[in-house]
Amino acid sequence: MGYLGSSNLTLSGLSRQGELNVDVLDHDACENLAHWFEDRWNDRWCIDISDELVEILDESWAREHLIPRTTSTSKWRTTSHKKPAPA
Repeated sequence: MGYLGSSNLTLSGLSRQGELNVDVLDHDACENLAHWFEDRWNDRWCIDISDELVEILDESWAREHLIPRTTSTSKWRTTSHKKPAPA
C-alpha cells in the first residue's frame, strides 16, 4: 500500500484548505510509486533537511507542547524550548 498526497504542513493546509490524498492499493501502482519516490530521494540534488525541519516544527504552532487557553476568546499558544545561547 502507498499514500500519495498534496497536503502541506501549515495550519491552513491541515484545517481549512481542500487537500488531496489517496491510498494506492494496486500492487503494480505501488511498485511504480515506490520507484518514483526512491528516484527522487536518491537524486544527487536532494539534500537532507531533517534537522532544520525539526527545528522549524519545534518553534511553530505544530510543536508537541501547547499552552492551554487562558480565556474562551484567546488562541492556543505554544511554548518555546529553545536552547540557551552559549555564553
